[in-house]
Amino acid sequence: MKKILFASILLICSIGCSSDDEQPNVDNQGDILVSYTHDIETNDEKRHTFTDSGAKFDKVFNNNGELIEEFNYNSNNQLSTVKLYGNTSLKTYSFTYKNGNIESLTIEESVSGEIISSEIKNYIHENNKIVVEGANFPEGIYKEAYTFNSEGKIIKIENYRKRPNFNDFEFYDFTYQYDNQGRTKGFTNREGFYVPDNDFYSVEDILLGSYSYFNDVNNPFFKATSPIYINAILAPELFNKGMFRNGLIGTAEESFLSEYGWAYDVTYKEYVLIREENLTVQPNKLPQSGYVGLNARKFEFTYEE
Repeated sequence: MKKILFASILLICSIGCSSDDEQPNVDNQGDILVSYTHDIETNDEKRHTFTDSGAKFDKVFNNNGELIEEFNYNSNNQLSTVKLYGNTSLKTYSFTYKNGNIESLTIEESVSGEIISSEIKNYIHENNKIVVEGANFPEGIYKEAYTFNSEGKIIKIENYRKRPNFNDFEFYDFTYQYDNQGRTKGFTNREGFYVPDNDFYSVEDILLGSYSYFNDVNNPFFKATSPIYINAILAPELFNKGMFRNGLIGTAEESFLSEYGWAYDVTYKEYVLIREENLTVQPNKLPQSGYVGLNARKFEFTYEE
């Protein structure tokens, strides 16, 4: 599948160009997150700012200082809209809530003030599951489905798309495992086709990952990410470049298996921000700067008392 192949290529390149021995500096100047800048000294540099004593995402600026993303909250401190700005384009994500749960997500895109696309996702909450129903989908199969464990952590993401002129569905899913501290231990990503007539799955590509942790550097995004965990699961594109990834990992191992007859296994070490690690914020244990990812790109955090 093209998506997973492209992701794999990026992963290999990232591994080959990363600085394995570089460790982040630790801050001792306060515990309130003010800003986070990544890809420093590149054309992809972005600076993220925070408000409400580090508890809310605010804005994102590019390397020219231009506003490219803006977060807004309602009177209940729930994330209400996120706006993505282009040169002449605007993409707006709007969340509505009912009984404290996300009821819908509207994604609207416009160019030069003219709306060119609009999509509404209505979410149904079923115990530990959030689903988006699709027209003419078989029972138990959803356009999107998100399953959570008893602690509210995501354990499975499913996505199905009906193929025109075929009696089957393209699908991909992710399953996540956690250690006894609630940190992500591993994941499995599958892609392929589902045939409802005989309840048959044809899995073409599998990506496996496992993580081990080796430091106690704390999570600078904890205050801001905890209240919008579900928003970020439902719309991860709003939190690009690791913005929703919590904690710092040690060694990661990933294996890719393909129906096309080739596979790879890689082990790499880098400091990256990873989702789901619920570490509280403590002064003197917060990352201040370091290098991560492709070409050892630099990142920096700023804090205040």
